Amino acid sequence: MLACPVIMKKTDRIISGRILPGAADPPHQVSFFSLNKEDERKVILKAIFKGENWMQKKQKNLGQKFWVFVFFLGALFFFQNNACAQQNSSPQPPVAFPALYYGTVKTEAGQAVASGVVKAFVEGKLCGELPFLNGCYGVPSWDPYTPRLLVYSKEDLSGKEVNFEVTVNGQAYPARTAPPKVIWESKAKQQVDLIVVTTGQGTLPAAFGDLKGHWAAGAAQQAIDTGLFKGYEDHTFRPENLLTRAEFSALMARILVLGTEKPEILANLSDASDIPAWAQDSVAASVYAGLLKGYPEENGKVSFRPNKPLSRAELAAILGRVLNPAPDVQQSLKAPPAGFVDQEQIPAWAKEAVALIVQKGILKGYPDGDFGPFKEVTRAEAAVALERFWKVLTES
Repeated sequence: MLACPVIMKKTDRIISGRILPGAADPPHQVSFFSLNKEDERKVILKAIFKGENWMQKKQKNLGQKFWVFVFFLGALFFFQNNACAQQNSSPQPPVAFPALYYGTVKTEAGQAVASGVVKAFVEGKLCGELPFLNGCYGVPSWDPYTPRLLVYSKEDLSGKEVNFEVTVNGQAYPARTAPPKVIWESKAKQQVDLIVVTTGQGTLPAAFGDLKGHWAAGAAQQAIDTGLFKGYEDHTFRPENLLTRAEFSALMARILVLGTEKPEILANLSDASDIPAWAQDSVAASVYAGLLKGYPEENGKVSFRPNKPLSRAELAAILGRVLNPAPDVQQSLKAPPAGFVDQEQIPAWAKEAVALIVQKGILKGYPDGDFGPFKEVTRAEAAVALERFWKVLTES
């Protein structure tokens, strides 16, 4: 008897050395068992014929495995060399945390420069730059979302002087600083006001030309420098523009650092969809803080009226809520201050607030003796009132 490979079908079964036929499937497996001599020749021929195809496939598989093995060796060699190179190289020192700067950009005559780029240099190397608009960069300083001028380098800058340059319309100008000398320090947050030197290089485009000679120019410029007010893209302030309730909400959110509240707080307002996207967070924060209130409507709902100009009575009421006098002071404010011709026109809900605000010198009457409770507030009037309000708030 000869032991020889035999081609079996997938559904064949082996019982007591015999093959039981199954369904017609292609051969897939070879087994060994005893055969009689008559069948040996046929089986051997079939096995040899099958073996030729098997060898061809085997050679193909071996070729594929060979190239996979070569690729694996190459990858292993690359990563080993890379790891060795990293081990042999010296570790890089960590980059120090940047210094942060913000401030104003003005000409030697004190005018705000319209726009450009502030650049910072240390030992002649550029270490930071930031675009500016309407004479300010990186303000308001208290707003965490306002970009600052970040100054840093891979090298250690500790104790080195920082020099500034201002680029306007592609022309670079040296800038003096206030304070006169700026020394780099990691994590420092410092106000650095820049005075652009233009000796013999022409005149820089100035911002806020519409404030020149205006009675509120000083307060308006101070509000701009601190980032409380922002100018328009055409570099104007527009001091006589009326201030809307949405705009005043933004001012209060900035000056009191109210942060932001989710606009969902405004869901109870019937006209919440009318609030501009840029003012929604500020309005939400002001409403949440109880500074601004809505108008009751006949249907029981409340409207905010974001685009309605702010009245002097409303301005007094809002600032009065912030100052929130002590009970003994409140008692003395029950009677509004005498002297206003239109005193009887002051709404009952604003009388105590008007008394407090006038007493503090934040608001004053007009030359004709009127307080003007329903007179609408301009941007210039708001800038002056908020400058006085801030002094009262910080000195109390």
